[in-house]
Amino acid sequence: MTREIFGITAKELDTIEKWKKKHERKCKVGPTTIGGRYTYCFKPTSVGVIGIVKCVCGKEKDFTNYDEL
Repeated sequence: MTREIFGITAKELDTIEKWKKKHERKCKVGPTTIGGRYTYCFKPTSVGVIGIVKCVCGKEKDFTNYDEL
């Protein structure tokens, strides 16, 4: 069995930070402490790894830079 290391590029991090900033202005869930507000999911596919960030409120954002797959 092999393991793949999941990473986030600088461009993807910029996409995440912009989405979080915009999302937090209208999200009805206040700041959280233990456990965090966001979950990062990585889905390996036949063309590459898809990255998704999810808020505890249920909203999510695909932050994958498809130009680099």
